[in-house]
Amino acid sequence: MEKLARPINLKDQVVSALRKSIIAGELKAGEQIVEAKLAAEMGISRGPIREAIGILEGEGFLTRADGSLTVTTLTRKDIYEIYSLRSVIEGLAARIAVEKFTPRDIEYMEKVLWEIARIDPMVDGTVTVRSSLAIHRFIMDKADHKRLLDLWLNLNMQLKMLASMVMMHDTITDTFSKHTRLIEALKSGDPDVAEQAMRNHIMDSWRIVEKQLRNTSL
Repeated sequence: MEKLARPINLKDQVVSALRKSIIAGELKAGEQIVEAKLAAEMGISRGPIREAIGILEGEGFLTRADGSLTVTTLTRKDIYEIYSLRSVIEGLAARIAVEKFTPRDIEYMEKVLWEIARIDPMVDGTVTVRSSLAIHRFIMDKADHKRLLDLWLNLNMQLKMLASMVMMHDTITDTFSKHTRLIEALKSGDPDVAEQAMRNHIMDSWRIVEKQLRNTSL
């Protein structure tokens, strides 16, 4: 772990560094986390480490059991719960947002959609994920529901942790097709149609991940 400079808020720096290490797979699922060791590696006191650990436990990145702190190991059940809860959260966001969309909003989402279509299939799949995530984040923001957004951000950080263990990326063609259907539903202006389309969209993603999990130890 790299040593940190001494910014005004060390806690936030530690949270960011640890979260990044977990998402990248540098700190692996089940690996034990020791406050004193982290403090020595980062060249800081244990206070900010302790505060950061509390935040990461709340986000689901770290788990404390039997007096030991470890990087969270996501089970198949955990992953299903993340996707199923995300389907409810994003479904509600779509229901709220759909009647607020302006022609300019639809134009923006379609612009992102065509950017996905133009992505070189040989590039890192995370590029496709970032582009599709922009559509989802736009819908969440348009819903203008702070608590829904907070829940969504937490779940998406946990999905990033999962990405270090399982490749979850659709092909560009599949991503484009799925988001085309989603945007068409949003263009309807119908809250029922929008919510159901979003819930189906998220659970389709779960089914893809579930297939890949069959080839892992999760």
